[in-house]
Amino acid sequence: MLIALASRLRLNLHNIDIKTAFLHGLIDADVNCEIPDGICEFLEDKVVQIDDPVLQLQRAIYGLRQAGYVWLKTYVNSLKSWGFKQCQTDPCVFVKTINGQALIAAIYVDDINQAQIQNWLLESNKLENANSTMKETLFVGLWEWMEVGKRTQATIGLGNSAASTCKMMQLFEPIQRKVATPLQSGLRLHLPGESPTVDPTTYKRLLGSILYVAVATRPDIAFSCSYLARFSTDPRRVHYDQLLRVLQFLVNTVDYVIVFDKNDEFKGFADASLESCKKTGKSTTGYVLFYAGGPVLWRSFLQTVVASSTGEAEYMALSPLCKEVVFASQLCAEVELPAKVPVLIFDDSEPAIAIAMGTGLTKRSRSIRLSFHNVRDCVATNTVTIEKVSGKTNPADILTKSLSADATRRYCRMFFRKRHCVEMKNKKRKEA
Repeated sequence: MLIALASRLRLNLHNIDIKTAFLHGLIDADVNCEIPDGICEFLEDKVVQIDDPVLQLQRAIYGLRQAGYVWLKTYVNSLKSWGFKQCQTDPCVFVKTINGQALIAAIYVDDINQAQIQNWLLESNKLENANSTMKETLFVGLWEWMEVGKRTQATIGLGNSAASTCKMMQLFEPIQRKVATPLQSGLRLHLPGESPTVDPTTYKRLLGSILYVAVATRPDIAFSCSYLARFSTDPRRVHYDQLLRVLQFLVNTVDYVIVFDKNDEFKGFADASLESCKKTGKSTTGYVLFYAGGPVLWRSFLQTVVASSTGEAEYMALSPLCKEVVFASQLCAEVELPAKVPVLIFDDSEPAIAIAMGTGLTKRSRSIRLSFHNVRDCVATNTVTIEKVSGKTNPADILTKSLSADATRRYCRMFFRKRHCVEMKNKKRKEA
């Protein structure tokens, strides 16, 4: 979301890392610790000759239970003293206006990800002035396993880095052949079967690595990760082979990037797959929210209750998407970039749309939990408008089931652009 806002406002992205962050937090309570071995000889006369002497901590050290909270309080107070305003929608996002230009800072543990025309925090030496022992490093381009391309005149590219894919290939052995889909089309796996068992730790390591990429940059494999995670307690060889297939799909599509531009409209898509889990009878929800020309929020998960019809399952899939729309709209308003309302949401189920509009009430719809009726409230308050879309043009479909190669390519074209195509387009723009 921060990257999309940066593209929308034509801001540069910077990342600041605070070294030994927790040690900068001052403890406001009495906390004592035993004297570590080998320290007494340095303290000498400072240690009173008593039985079992202890040290009183003045700063939060790593491993202390309240160290994270103390550091967060120090962090937030420093940002507020520099003129930043903490957002109510997301308390980890801070906003400041400098010479009519917005500066957006998002904090995560000891990192500050900021979007601004110039790196104000570094150029103004605010971090050094706040604490002389606080040091920072700046790196642009590679954030963990995400690769953020340089901002051109109008776009920012976001994709999983080639380095991350190579690292996963070194740790695990992909199937070494081209695959056109993350999972086999129409795949249904069952527990436990006659397939031999595999090491759960190895399975979870690979699943966690792929899941990180799915959450950060690849909505097209979100369903694959969600589906295969259901077997993490008792993984079998057939499940592990499908994980390796997902990894190979990432290798084959490493040039896929999400591109954000100046588009200021939100656009949401929701879908559901009825009774996708044969064991529980629950359906799978998939939704994606587009902003600045690219997907910013997406998720694939098993619904919490059993739906009795496709219309009910599709209506329940609209509920979390409406919550994301409210969150994103409020966040944009707090960074002084109000979103256009109502936000357009697309769904391929006419019964679900009828229930949302209040015109499709039937005996079956009476059993829908009240918590899902936030959809009607969003429609009534003109927060969202729901329209019908063809199933072939609904990209949320790939977040609910395993699809054919043609359908996967079609939806991926809605999410991504090829890296070399983006570079060629930027090159032509510069030449022009």
